[in-house]
Amino acid sequence: MADSASHSSPTLRTSIAVLVLLIGATCFTVGAVAFGLYAQGIRSQAARAQAATEQTCEEIQSLYLKSTPGKNDPFRLDLASVILKLVLVRAPGIEGGVWNEADGFVAYAFPTYETGLKEDTPPAEQARIADIAQRSLEARSMVSEQYEGALELRLLSACMLTAKHAAWVMLRVDAQAARSAERWALALTSLSLLILAVGGWHIHVLLRWSRALDRIVITLTDLPADVRRDIEPSGHADLDQVIRAFNAYSARLGEALKRSQGLEQDLRQAERSALIGRMVASLAHEIRNPLGAMRLKAENALAGGAERHAPALDAVLVQIERLEGLLTRLLSLARPFKPELQDVDVGAWLKQSMGLREEQARAAGVNLESGASAIRWRFDPVLMDEALDNLIQNALQHTPPGGAVRVQASADDKTLKISVSDSGPGVSAELRPHLFQPFASGRRGGTGFGLAAARDILAAHGGSLRLLDHGPGATFEIELPWQPS
Repeated sequence: MADSASHSSPTLRTSIAVLVLLIGATCFTVGAVAFGLYAQGIRSQAARAQAATEQTCEEIQSLYLKSTPGKNDPFRLDLASVILKLVLVRAPGIEGGVWNEADGFVAYAFPTYETGLKEDTPPAEQARIADIAQRSLEARSMVSEQYEGALELRLLSACMLTAKHAAWVMLRVDAQAARSAERWALALTSLSLLILAVGGWHIHVLLRWSRALDRIVITLTDLPADVRRDIEPSGHADLDQVIRAFNAYSARLGEALKRSQGLEQDLRQAERSALIGRMVASLAHEIRNPLGAMRLKAENALAGGAERHAPALDAVLVQIERLEGLLTRLLSLARPFKPELQDVDVGAWLKQSMGLREEQARAAGVNLESGASAIRWRFDPVLMDEALDNLIQNALQHTPPGGAVRVQASADDKTLKISVSDSGPGVSAELRPHLFQPFASGRRGGTGFGLAAARDILAAHGGSLRLLDHGPGATFEIELPWQPS
């Protein structure tokens, strides 16, 4: 369960990417809210309010001038009052009126007043209104002013209707709420910048961690198994604790490897000594039997008459030939094999090689069978004859009368396979670990030289020899790779 949990955990780079997305989304959201609050601030509302008052005043001026036939016509108060109400009813929060130099405030309207219709010009604002109206008549153009108090901001605009009459409009803005919105916008902007700075710093630290981990991984990946090297500190206190712990563990592991190498050498030496001991014991046994037979024949010949000399000498020659064969097989294990590669017709070669053992198979009552398709391969036919003959002879020696030994060959684009199967008892479990070692044999009086020599010949060709788990009986398989010209 621990492995599955670790596999499902996100990587450091994935966590960094998620952190970048979260910081970006948070900063974007906070920034959007701050922008919305800033739009409700005193400056933004003042700009919108001034644009609204100027547009409303221009609309009043335009409607009045279009409704009078000539520029020199007398001022029509009833028309101006109707136009004021028509325009201001579509401008929420805006009040307005008409002022002239002689009579002062002659018209007023505030149709969207929150408590109902209001028809009185605000007394506190009359001086400012009169001033801006007078300036509008003097300038013969639109004049706008802003007056900011503790609680509200007033936006005034005035425009000329006639040479002596000016229309004015006024809009009030809640300055306290607008200033509060600006303060909140500034606070959220500062918070967004703080989140961006803190998040950026953490991302920078995590990226340095990630790069340091990458360097550690590259160092460990490229480091040979038999070479010990300390990892350089990364400059991060927490990560350096892990590095120091790893370096200490690596030092202990290096010491353990040195001790294990010494133990391995001792073990190989012990195995070599044991193998030499077994070989010497087996070789002494193989030599002692012929020597004992020759000694017995010689003693009998000396104790008897001349008629015993010839048979004794013949027996001695037989034992000498046996010793020479043993030495020849023993020397064959020590000599290096150097294959001389040739293009070989595998079917014809197999038939010729098996023909050497047909008489032995008939004498033992064993059926010798073969099967091979049309195959051409490159190998040393003389050395491969020796290897295959050793396998066939081994199979014949372990197959009871009435049994069969079958040799088959097949190939693909890369590998030639030759199998030698018998119907004998098979290879015991005790013998399998030592099967290709000299003097390891499941047959009484066997030396095991044949399988060992066959294995070495295949190794010289770049191939292999192995015992398959097929049953019953034993099946040895040769694998020979294709050798280019």
